[in-house]
Amino acid sequence: MKEKEKLLSFESKLKFIFSHSALREGWDNPNVFQICALRDMGNVLDSASGRVLASLDHDDYVSAVAFSPDGNLLVIGPFNGKPELWRWSSRENPTLLDITRGVDELDISPDRKFIAVADGDPMSGGSIHIWDIAKGQTIARRDIKGEIEAVVFSPDGRHLGIATTANSAWLLETATANVIARLRHNDFAGAIAFSPDGKYIATGSSDGTARVWQTDTHREVFRFVHEVPVHDVAFSPDGNHLATGFSNGSAVYELRIKELIEKVCLRLTRNFSGAEWQRYLSDYDPYATCKNHPVPVAEFGSGQD
Repeated sequence: MKEKEKLLSFESKLKFIFSHSALREGWDNPNVFQICALRDMGNVLDSASGRVLASLDHDDYVSAVAFSPDGNLLVIGPFNGKPELWRWSSRENPTLLDITRGVDELDISPDRKFIAVADGDPMSGGSIHIWDIAKGQTIARRDIKGEIEAVVFSPDGRHLGIATTANSAWLLETATANVIARLRHNDFAGAIAFSPDGKYIATGSSDGTARVWQTDTHREVFRFVHEVPVHDVAFSPDGNHLATGFSNGSAVYELRIKELIEKVCLRLTRNFSGAEWQRYLSDYDPYATCKNHPVPVAEFGSGQD
């Protein structure tokens, strides 16, 4: 972007909100630069030149924006208005989504079939609305305890992850908004991301942890402890690393989960007993980690979940 120091200086009359998920967007696609003005206008900028491609006026400030992965669809979420779906290539008049409580967060599924919109307030909690783009209507809705801090679709679009102030992240089925799993923290969950292959979910929380969960079993497989709240999480494109953003810095962790488990199992002759699991891994639900090794049945049970 040209003259970015001048554009973002205190002397400039322009005021901006940057996406809370800028870490994820920047890593996935460094050419994407999404920005919107603080007061009743959304601007779309060319990432190479910084040139304003369009200025989209609104009666209220814009709280969330999202492009489809192919760049053809743009959703704009006014804080107190109906979300707008723009066909970006044609610049046609937008489709207004039938969601009336305003927008806190939103996302477009990678397959361009669905839009997820989060609304709500501190007193009544939040709601998730699933909008079917082809049908032009809301097909599912789910009330969620707490305010919704982040919304993200899985890479295949079948699942939706949300982070909330109710000390939890949630995994929902996109087509029905039914709850699949609750991923618990000890304080607000403010960030959530899927790995590129969709097999893992990362969450960040004010409890000072970033956690990695298996999508299919909902088991926690990694926990990275920070001394301060974790505000954002992002997988690398190959899924082998996790970046975290927190109050006083950032960090990158290696996540070769399958390889790490295999290396550990090569050094073991059996799975943990119940007493051993309680001693070393009491924060996790017990299960037979090394599938080809025996389980101490007398102490641990059958070795199943």
